[in-house]
Amino acid sequence: MSRAALLFGSVPGFVLGATLGSTVSGGDRSLSTADINAFIHAVRPCWAAAADAPAVRIHMTFNAKGRPVAPTIRLAGAEGAEAAPAAVEKAFNAGKRAILRCAKNGYPLPPEKFDLWHEVEIVFNPATMGVE
Repeated sequence: MSRAALLFGSVPGFVLGATLGSTVSGGDRSLSTADINAFIHAVRPCWAAAADAPAVRIHMTFNAKGRPVAPTIRLAGAEGAEAAPAAVEKAFNAGKRAILRCAKNGYPLPPEKFDLWHEVEIVFNPATMGVE
C-alpha cells in the first residue's frame, strides 16, 4: 500500500502530519484545524525540552481510543545536521515522554476519522516554542 504524508499548520513549535493509506476514501475528508490543535494542545503541557534542543519528528500509531501504541513511537528525523546524536536522542525521549504522559485518557481525536489519525508524525521544535 502506498502512503502519503500530509503536514498541517499548527501551534508554534509543533507540526502534526498524518500518514494516510491509499485506501482512505471520502474525497475531501480530512482532519480539521480544530482536530489537530486539540491534539497538539493536549500534548503541549507534558513536553519539556531545552531551548537549544534540536527539532525532532516522531512517528507513532494510535489505537481507536486515541492512545498511542507505545512500541510504535520512533524517531522519524531531526532538523539540523549539526545536532549531536546525544542531543537528538534526548529531544526524542522528551517528546516520547510527553506523548505517553498526556495520553492517560486518550487524545481528543474524532473517532469517526480514525482512518485519518491512526498513524501520525509530530514535530517537536523548541526553537519556535519559546522554551527557556
